[in-house]
Amino acid sequence: MKTKICGLREKENIAAISGLKPDFLGFIFYEKSPRYVGKDFSVEAFSSLPSEIEKVGVFVNENVENVTAICRKFGFGFAQLHGDESPAFCQELAQNDIKIMKAFPIDGSFDFSVTEAYAGTCSYFLFDTKVEGFGGSGKSFNWSILEQYTGSTPFLLSGGLGLENITQSMKIQHPMLAGYDLNSKLETSPGVKDYEKVKTILNTIRKHAII
Repeated sequence: MKTKICGLREKENIAAISGLKPDFLGFIFYEKSPRYVGKDFSVEAFSSLPSEIEKVGVFVNENVENVTAICRKFGFGFAQLHGDESPAFCQELAQNDIKIMKAFPIDGSFDFSVTEAYAGTCSYFLFDTKVEGFGGSGKSFNWSILEQYTGSTPFLLSGGLGLENITQSMKIQHPMLAGYDLNSKLETSPGVKDYEKVKTILNTIRKHAII
């Protein structure tokens, strides 16, 4: 199972968490987010990042030119699109050799057929809890609705995953479940991850994957 730790911004914290070897680290470029990296965010923040960890830039309704420029500046292999980006937008971005994670806000009435137009363009979908506006809520959705997803694009499960419910989430049996997106439940403050919590949850996920 893939693991993604999202919402980092401080160099020391990035270095510490990268030592735990998650598959992805996410950096938020949405100014309204409490985990926004800030205007002074620098490439130097990645100086100790192992090359095998994929860096992900997170964007909300940004234009293709800015997403591309930021991804190239910081060496992001992936762009996570967390807004209302269209299939055409994703296709245009993919032509710039940027891999895409497309987030979808999930509630009990979500129609998974809307994901079909994104298939073949996105490397992963990210299924997150629907909230007012954009971004994380720290809350999970009813995972049983995932049974309705019959697409071929792998997805990461997101939304309120923490030490208290990660074991329950790993009971989900879905052929396209590729991993877990982890954020606010593992923090000491917005944008600062708790090393011990991250270590514990990654170990829990990895032990389960071996069984």
